[in-house]
Amino acid sequence: MKHNTSVSISKNSLRLPIHIYGSGISGLVTAYNFYKLGFLDINIHTRGRGVIQSLLTEDGVVELAANSILQNTEVTNLLNEFEIEYEYYSSLGKKKYIFFGEKAVRWPLSFLETFKSVPSLIKLSLKSQKMRPKEFETIDEWSKRTIGSLLSERLFKIGLKGIYGPNTGDLSASLCLSSLFEKREEASKGSISFKKGMGSFIKVLENELSLSGVKFHNIDKDEVQNQKNGISVICTPAHSVPSFIKNDFSKIDYHSISIVTYIHKEEDRLPFKGFGCLFDDNEEGVLGVILNSDLFDNRALKGSISETWILKGDIYKDEYSLGPVEKFRSDKFKVSSSYSQRYFKHWDKAFPVYSIALERSLKDIKKESNIYFFGNWTGRIGIGRLIEESPKFVREILRDMSNKR
Repeated sequence: MKHNTSVSISKNSLRLPIHIYGSGISGLVTAYNFYKLGFLDINIHTRGRGVIQSLLTEDGVVELAANSILQNTEVTNLLNEFEIEYEYYSSLGKKKYIFFGEKAVRWPLSFLETFKSVPSLIKLSLKSQKMRPKEFETIDEWSKRTIGSLLSERLFKIGLKGIYGPNTGDLSASLCLSSLFEKREEASKGSISFKKGMGSFIKVLENELSLSGVKFHNIDKDEVQNQKNGISVICTPAHSVPSFIKNDFSKIDYHSISIVTYIHKEEDRLPFKGFGCLFDDNEEGVLGVILNSDLFDNRALKGSISETWILKGDIYKDEYSLGPVEKFRSDKFKVSSSYSQRYFKHWDKAFPVYSIALERSLKDIKKESNIYFFGNWTGRIGIGRLIEESPKFVREILRDMSNKR
């Protein structure tokens, strides 16, 4: 890695210790951006691995969490810096489905319903400021105010519940939708992953940072102490912030997610090809399915297909409870759910609920001396977004520190 010498920083500042708590993607990219600016004493304090993990199995790559990154300029720069090869979704990745009317469809509105919805769709596409979410407005309240019940019920409620899990009556429109109204210098370049899975990307980051002098400290919870000399960046989940933090994040809820990847015979595949399908509320607790082998070549052996089902974690806590999922697949799509292998993972308190309570908590954060917060619960949703905002976040820290002197 090369230092970025275009930023003017005093030599004394470069010797300032940087203490990062958490070694997930938030902590790693924060360390990376401090290193790029020339900081010499960077420490990552960790109590375990982050959520992004992959299995290399005899059936192909199996993801235990995220399966891709939405690419942007900062993502590209980071990958080029580490010389990491990546691959895009296949062309089938553009085909996304919603289960509606007892089948998977790409657009759940009739011609007449679509025609009536055109004005709202145009306002959305033009990023009309009247459509922008208001402070402390739920998705349901935003939908009623802007796009009406039809688009809300058929698109946003199903889509957002499939992505975020909780009901849209609890979700913050500002946290979930504000990025739709941001002016961006460039359009997204698409989603990418790696031949050996997302976990290989994390391993490269860890190895390169370690080789560059970043120090990793494995610690127990009781050993975590405030490093008063230097800058502390909290990149842990909100429910795992170190005990020396004075702010109370107990009102920030997390939801549990379970995922199971099935290996099926080609003849038993679902009756559509593409990225996958999202589902409306169902008693089985099924949120969606991703068609891995439609997206990448190395996700299943020839003659087999790989599917990852995303499930409510409070219903599915172990692989012995998966019978309803397999019956759901057979009943909804009239195909055999027999499989040669399955890989199950339960994540307890996996992801923050992007709720009004979280929005209020973020607004009420009290500044603590030399302590900063960065992660998917601080309003940066998605791996690509975290990587994109990390350089700006680090520069904001340095400006803040400079103003205190």
